[in-house]
Amino acid sequence: MTALIAMAGPVLLGITMFFMVLNAVIGLPTMKPQADVRKMWVENRRPMEYVTRLLKQKENAAELRSSGAGIKFLRTVNSVLSRNRSGYKAFAKKTLPFYVTQEIFRPIQAACTLAYIIIFVIGGDASKIGLYASLTVASTTLIANLETVFDSVRDILQYSLHGERVAAFFEAKSEIEPPREGALIPPTGIYDIELRDVSFCYDNAPFCTEHLNLHVTPGQRVAIVGENGAGKTTLTKLLLRLYDVTGGAILINGTNIKDYEVHALRLHIGVAFQDVRVLAMSLRDNLTVYHDVPDEQLFEVISKLGLEGVLEKAGKDMTKMVSREFIEDGVVLSGGEAQRLTLARLFT
Repeated sequence: MTALIAMAGPVLLGITMFFMVLNAVIGLPTMKPQADVRKMWVENRRPMEYVTRLLKQKENAAELRSSGAGIKFLRTVNSVLSRNRSGYKAFAKKTLPFYVTQEIFRPIQAACTLAYIIIFVIGGDASKIGLYASLTVASTTLIANLETVFDSVRDILQYSLHGERVAAFFEAKSEIEPPREGALIPPTGIYDIELRDVSFCYDNAPFCTEHLNLHVTPGQRVAIVGENGAGKTTLTKLLLRLYDVTGGAILINGTNIKDYEVHALRLHIGVAFQDVRVLAMSLRDNLTVYHDVPDEQLFEVISKLGLEGVLEKAGKDMTKMVSREFIEDGVVLSGGEAQRLTLARLFT
């Protein structure tokens, strides 16, 4: 293409080179902001990918919904989104004038090129090479502009499809989760729990629990044992109202658990699942997934559960990340320490 332009006239080559250099010079101030925004995107992508992966794993659903861990992760997501917004706003503020200037000069370059070719042709020096060069420039510019339009349309369609899926997810109705007017706040202290003629069946599954009666008085310790699939974990999920019973009722202090505010109820029932999961959060956040408590109380719990070694690993810093998911110097726990940390959540 350059050879054709050079044959059509050195002035045309000069115009092309001038605008190429001008475009490069205008773009120089955008290089540092581009590097900064890419660095920000990489740093913020890791916590977002972790949260996304955590939410996609079915085995995490019960733990996230039965504690305040989901809220803490939502804060992480909001924090990342806030940093992204601030970063992209700063990026746009620094680079938009230069990008706009580049876009303004593109049609000016095309107009100068076309004007010279027309003058060159009208001046009696027309040649097939010059005509070919002009048509090539015009067609190349048209194709580039059309590709930009088509890419934009394609991106808009993709975003709209993703938006529809996200909207469908958030618009899904639940009979359990939404706040209900007049719901009771669960009492504090030790509970009296009664399962009265409880029946439950999973949808599209053969498992059923039928006509179960159980009464656990305050302070009483009860062990429920049985084979795999007998329904032990199901009872826990019913008590947390991850599911509602299909028959009978579950009473806490004589009141049907359906009458309590469900999220407040779950925060009053501590659960340590058999699959130990240390979350990629600070030591404090890992210990307070049910309730936020002062550090003095956390230190008492740490001492009671023998977690002093974990605190030493963290340099006695409660904000230290208990994971190396995002940072290289995060605290790594042994299997026993992870189990004790999970149990410690029940004492906060």
